[in-house]
Amino acid sequence: MAAERKGFRVVSIEDPPRTYAIMNASGNPTRSRRPEYAHKVAWESVNGPVPTTPCPDGSRRWELHHSCMNRSCVNPDHIRLVTHREHVELHNELRAAIRLAKAA
Repeated sequence: MAAERKGFRVVSIEDPPRTYAIMNASGNPTRSRRPEYAHKVAWESVNGPVPTTPCPDGSRRWELHHSCMNRSCVNPDHIRLVTHREHVELHNELRAAIRLAKAA
């Protein structure tokens, strides 16, 4: 990933390794005058824009999922493009696993 790109910069944070923050001059994640989610900027800098095409499973939209389950992580390797339906299922599975672990 380039260190400088049209109006924003990529800042590598070494703890944990390969975590990135994409900031404007004010320190906010952005590529325009309007703040954006840093994980979306990171994913789009590597993969291009999130598709606006209809989802094959009939979901409302495409979403980005943190496979590392760390919402503050913006490492593009940890972010997957999923449909809304897949995203809901992934989080339902996670909640079920947490409930099961608490019950044990």
